[in-house]
Amino acid sequence: MDPKACIYLVKDDTDPDHPLYKVGKSVRHCSVDDLHRRLHSYHRDKSICYFTRVSHRIAPHLESEIQRTFQERYRVVRPSWFDGDVSQMIGDMTRLIGEDPITSDGTDEKQLSQLRRDETTLTSVESIQEFHYGTGPTFRSARPITKGDIIRLCETLNQHPLYKDVCMFEPEPITEGGMVFRFLRQEQTGPRRCAVCRTCSGPWYKTIRFHYRKFIIVSKAVMAEWKDNDEVIFPSNYILSTHLKSFHGAPPFTTEELRILAGAFCTIGLVNPSVAVQRLDG
Repeated sequence: MDPKACIYLVKDDTDPDHPLYKVGKSVRHCSVDDLHRRLHSYHRDKSICYFTRVSHRIAPHLESEIQRTFQERYRVVRPSWFDGDVSQMIGDMTRLIGEDPITSDGTDEKQLSQLRRDETTLTSVESIQEFHYGTGPTFRSARPITKGDIIRLCETLNQHPLYKDVCMFEPEPITEGGMVFRFLRQEQTGPRRCAVCRTCSGPWYKTIRFHYRKFIIVSKAVMAEWKDNDEVIFPSNYILSTHLKSFHGAPPFTTEELRILAGAFCTIGLVNPSVAVQRLDG
């Protein structure tokens, strides 16, 4: 059996106001918990914010690809450490891990591509360009996830170029929990066709629904009430599945959007995204 390696992104919080990030790989420590323990035994101010497993044969090529991309897109503060938007960095990593590698040593790219499809934790969704209704990514909590973490996730997405000035994210007030898109503007005039409903006259509705029956019904002041709140919602090692809904004329989910969302979830400790989508809208 082909042994595994892992690709990960380390966060250095020595200066909390200006965190730095570094790409790494490991063939010995292939679980996020092992990596956390290894880091914390030497560096209390470092943590893992993205982690995925791949075949050990393609790990060096992936690491080189990612580092080249980071050097082009982000500011190098010290050797191999970068300053930039972590959600964009994770988006770059998931995109590159899902694409054919660029090699310079004559390695068979077709073989590497097949290995990546077979071995990587992140499943490609290139065959689905856009959809309105379907199963979404599944995550594992690398540590306990708190109410404050959910607000940080919302705030990270609110600042992403795809969503800034378009919508705001909030925890959804529903039993199983979720994150709802609050659109700032809606292009609508009267009833509209919907991919799921025959006709719709209500406001746009788009959500990432969690399958978690213990989620707490939230109030209208949830963004303030949950900010910096250490109450745990998802315990460590919890497997969180999601459902994606975009109704009443709201913009559909896209392949690139799923990668952005998966990257943002990784920043709060919801890792190993399996972006295997089953569309349910035809």
